[in-house]
Amino acid sequence: MEKINKSTMSNFFMEYLTNLWNNQPNIFIGGGLATLVLLGIYIKLLDIYQ
Repeated sequence: MEKINKSTMSNFFMEYLTNLWNNQPNIFIGGGLATLVLLGIYIKLLDIYQ
């Protein structure tokens, strides 16, 4: 069996993201927005309970 290298995985991931962006941009944007909101909450809680 052929060993999967980093480049192949990276290309597969980029192709997946490109297809997601072209076919369902709302899911892509919503996922990014949710990630930013959760990151903001996490940073705020770290600031409060330091």
